[in-house]
Amino acid sequence: MLTLRRKKIIWAGTACLGLLASYVPWTYTLYTSDFHREKPAGYYLIFDPPPPESRNDRYGVKVDVPRVIIPMVIVVGATIAGVVLTDEKPRKQG
Repeated sequence: MLTLRRKKIIWAGTACLGLLASYVPWTYTLYTSDFHREKPAGYYLIFDPPPPESRNDRYGVKVDVPRVIIPMVIVVGATIAGVVLTDEKPRKQG
């Protein structure tokens, strides 16, 4: 059964996931026939990505998926651990 403390842990984990999903890391990309280059572009809102480094079609930006997934997995693991390890035992009256 979910106690109030466990519900708060789940809500906190959900809020953290929402923040992680809305403010994501981006990567500048450059594709040519000879090479492929990527470099970090920083964190921006998912709905407002950074502009490419140049207006050329070979330049672009993309979400850095591993840098998004890893923190999300850690938050989910911490939330599950918090729910499982939160044990509210009845207090002894004496």
